Amino acid sequence: MAHKTIKQERPGVEQIGPNTYRVGFLPTTLDALGNKVRKWVRATYTYPATLSHEEQLDLAEADLALLKSRHAHQ
Repeated sequence: MAHKTIKQERPGVEQIGPNTYRVGFLPTTLDALGNKVRKWVRATYTYPATLSHEEQLDLAEADLALLKSRHAHQ
């Protein structure tokens, strides 16, 4: 079943359900032949319902930054 996404309020962060966010980015890498390849790097996170929407967005942005830094070190 496909996710029903809600309006994207911040770049790289989309709310896909109550308290659930998908974060991701589209890096450009090179394959073995030197061709540019773009492939999504994404993760889904669920945050406590006790947090406000803004707090959840802030956490999602922090998780996105962490995901980017992990991908950069691979």
